[in-house]
Amino acid sequence: MWFAPLLLGGAQLLASPSTISRPSSDITTTGWTGDPDNVTLFNNIDEVSPSDTDFIISPALNATPGPAVFGITPTQASGTYNVRLRAKRTGSTGDIRALLLDSGGATVGTSSWQALTASFAQYTLSVTTSGTAARVQLEVRP
Repeated sequence: MWFAPLLLGGAQLLASPSTISRPSSDITTTGWTGDPDNVTLFNNIDEVSPSDTDFIISPALNATPGPAVFGITPTQASGTYNVRLRAKRTGSTGDIRALLLDSGGATVGTSSWQALTASFAQYTLSVTTSGTAARVQLEVRP
């Protein structure tokens, strides 16, 4: 069975309506691609309002894809956050989850897995952190 990649549009980390973090740098994007910017992937997902015309694409899900890790600005103190993203699967199945990491790359919080639909939709992933979040890691699975 072959599992197609997932497409991910805009991503935001929300502490409250007045404190929003967005991807601000690429840290690890091995195997992931961007459209239209395939050099600096975070540029495809850092917009204020999600856009279906610029996005990042995960590796094929049957290839045990690695995560995409992005720096976020501003960093967020420990607490409960909503990671909002717009995504869709291109195959018959596909899940995504968000992990928040500290500046050294240690996990400080993890969302539940979210099943995706075949059409772009907005998803909100709740994450409670035990320390300051400086990065967001996106993981996908079949």
